[in-house]
Amino acid sequence: MTSEVHIVAIGARTPLGLTAESSVAALRAGINRVSEHPFIVDRTAEPVRVALDSHLDPALAHADRLVEMAATALEEVCRKLERSRSTFRSVPLLLGLPEERPGWNKQDAERVIRQLRERPMSVEFSPIEVFPQGHAAGLLALQSACTRIRAGHSELCVIAGVDSYLDLETLAALDENRQLATSYHRGAFFPGEGAGAFAVAAGSAVQRHGLTSLAVVGEIGTATEQCLINTDAVCLGVGLTESVRKAVMRLDLPGEAVDGVIGDINGERYRSEEWGFTLLRLPGALVDPTGYDLPSSSWGDMGAASGTLFVAVAVNAGERGWAKGRRYLIWNSSERGERAAVVLDLQLQHRRVQL
Repeated sequence: MTSEVHIVAIGARTPLGLTAESSVAALRAGINRVSEHPFIVDRTAEPVRVALDSHLDPALAHADRLVEMAATALEEVCRKLERSRSTFRSVPLLLGLPEERPGWNKQDAERVIRQLRERPMSVEFSPIEVFPQGHAAGLLALQSACTRIRAGHSELCVIAGVDSYLDLETLAALDENRQLATSYHRGAFFPGEGAGAFAVAAGSAVQRHGLTSLAVVGEIGTATEQCLINTDAVCLGVGLTESVRKAVMRLDLPGEAVDGVIGDINGERYRSEEWGFTLLRLPGALVDPTGYDLPSSSWGDMGAASGTLFVAVAVNAGERGWAKGRRYLIWNSSERGERAAVVLDLQLQHRRVQL
């Protein structure tokens, strides 16, 4: 029990809702928030289609958008932790942020961290460790948190990820790279914005503090892909295959094959082919290789928020009784090569379904 790491609270802010529960309920209902940006247009003077947080001023500065969204998700996690029989004064925060790109740099990241430190919350987040690896940042942060907990350095950690592509310079770069979904780009994605967060705790802490275990974190696999997107190299999914293979290595396959999958499929051909090659190499790892969930179809590509939001979706599926089974695979691919995957055990046989 002591070596297990449990997810004990989730939070989110997306174009679909201001909490994890409302966001995932809207996602499950098939609600789509991709719409025309109020003033940004593409090279044909057509409005760019994005998934916008309607509670934020569309003109709000890029870094400030991330602060507001991250704070909302973190505050939700704080409220849920307050339901325990203990008071948590200081908790490590492992924060996933975008990779450096046009419209986002180290100064923007520092601004987000500074403002989050100044934000009054019921839990003080200290220290704050940053993972600027884009899509894979959340799972890389989870791996670090598990290492902390298993080594006895922390009994509770919070992982968060936040991103927004809704910056003029960022959108222009996506358009230039043929990644922005428009009438003249095929195999591209709709940019989104949002934040996800969740708390993880040691098994002993779950018992001592009266926390509710929502899922057990299984193996986390990481790797580096050498054949990157937006280059002439042909990606055969080597990095993603390695990370997924590590994530499922302790499962007794095919009897313990993964039931549900949520990953970075967003409309880009590169990502779909990468996942396809991975499935060819690991045919017995999944119950239904083609039956993956597709959050990007409702809230766009979430960048560095993807991993934490995917965890929230899987955990909510277990809580609300609509999970495809006990085991969920989450995987993420960053543009600069980081690959990460994790298997979550939703412990369905030990939980009452909440209607």
